[in-house]
Amino acid sequence: MLHWFSSYLLMSATALVTGGLAEWGWPNPARTEQHQPPTWSTFAQNSSKQPTASQGEPPAARWALLRSVPSIGTGNAVTFEIHETNHALTSPTSLRLAMDGSSTAGDVDFVEGLNEAVAAALGPDVSYAPDTGMLTFSPRAVFPFRFTMTASSFNSEKDYVLVIKDNEIGQIDVARAGIRLGSLARPSAPPLLGLNEASGDFGIGQYKYAYPGKNRVDWAAALGFGIIRLPFLFQNIQPASGANLDEAAMQQLDPVLAECGRRTLVCLLDMHNYGSYYLDDSAAAQALPGTPGVSNARLAELWAQIARRYRDNPYVWFGLMNEPHQQTALEWVKTSNAIAAAIRATGATNKIVFSGTAWDGAWTWTTSGNATEMLKAYDPAGNFAFEAHQYLDGDGSGTSPICVAGAGAARIAPFTEWLKTYRLQGILGEVGWAANPQCQAEGAALLEAWQAAAAVSDTGGYIGLTYWANGPLWPDSYMYLAEPRPFPGGPEPPQLATLKRFLPQRPN
Repeated sequence: MLHWFSSYLLMSATALVTGGLAEWGWPNPARTEQHQPPTWSTFAQNSSKQPTASQGEPPAARWALLRSVPSIGTGNAVTFEIHETNHALTSPTSLRLAMDGSSTAGDVDFVEGLNEAVAAALGPDVSYAPDTGMLTFSPRAVFPFRFTMTASSFNSEKDYVLVIKDNEIGQIDVARAGIRLGSLARPSAPPLLGLNEASGDFGIGQYKYAYPGKNRVDWAAALGFGIIRLPFLFQNIQPASGANLDEAAMQQLDPVLAECGRRTLVCLLDMHNYGSYYLDDSAAAQALPGTPGVSNARLAELWAQIARRYRDNPYVWFGLMNEPHQQTALEWVKTSNAIAAAIRATGATNKIVFSGTAWDGAWTWTTSGNATEMLKAYDPAGNFAFEAHQYLDGDGSGTSPICVAGAGAARIAPFTEWLKTYRLQGILGEVGWAANPQCQAEGAALLEAWQAAAAVSDTGGYIGLTYWANGPLWPDSYMYLAEPRPFPGGPEPPQLATLKRFLPQRPN
């Protein structure tokens, strides 16, 4: 969501946030000076002018192993890809490719094994030693290096996992890629309808943002909503790249997530930073993870700290990033896989929610690169979903009260069809519309299409939707607001009435 509403942020924010703190029993913190907006700088990973290391400095090479699709059946093929970015090779370099110890499938499950598949893909600038698994790339090698494997017949669902390691230069951002031989199906469940409780993304520093109070969580649960999306900014929970979590800041989130668990309400934690993260050596600026000076590993470790904190609450889901848009889908999926691997290394089994790039639009899913590249997203535990957003105004930005005729059902169709084609689970993480009759009709059409495409067994489809937006810092005049004002006893806005028509029945 484009935050055009920033002019509202100064409106009685102190009183609202202080009230929220008091409700959870938190002490009111001392007022501090607001942080300055971060400086934005980027270096495109796909630039032809990739940097080389200065003499005496280690190369900035970043390695990643990806695979083309999440699952295959008998006779289907998967392509593995080894990527090297951010550094132009000046001499031959090697790394090892092997089957990972977590793999439950083996070469016998493919028409040709790993060594044969790699050998078939070799060219004059890449060599391979099958006895050791060492791949050597000359300075003229073209990345990614790809090889394809075709599944033979198998009797049960298995996972075939490869790993790259023992790299001579640079660092490995994404070490593993796995393919499911069989179905990724998960048990059927009614799709969860819910709300964005969005005020945690309103600013940086004390009194500039707010999380929902207990009354908001309980109100949503009492109405029958099954999920809350909870935006936060990494700057408010971590002071710098590689630093520990800010304990005082996390204690503001803890009771919200605990109350969600108590009310059996899913809370989708949403890092609302549009694809950016701190520079490795400066908290005053941000850039794209995976580019020189911004470590994928550091962002992944931040998520690992969050995962360790909430891994015992299955009602907490991890939304890795809101609306990346300056990196390509390929660049973003590498960052996403690094984060997912770090989360799973903590032992956390919470659901991971991958977002696409290009503002994560459902209607642009096939034209943005997401439809191809996000298939490469890899969760070692297999408990994941994909998130897309969709607004119904002219440019899909969610900044107008005018809805386009027919947009409600049509705009989510590309994302819906992708989920169904590949039997994947999806969430519409942001949808929103104004209160006028035309928008209410289009909003209802969107909800009907969403509900009709619910995930059933291994057919793929939707498991959730969260409307944008509610939250304590929104002005009463916000055109997409879906909560009573004054909260919770004021008049019910039309958007809330429309949403309530589509609430699934939840067990008592």
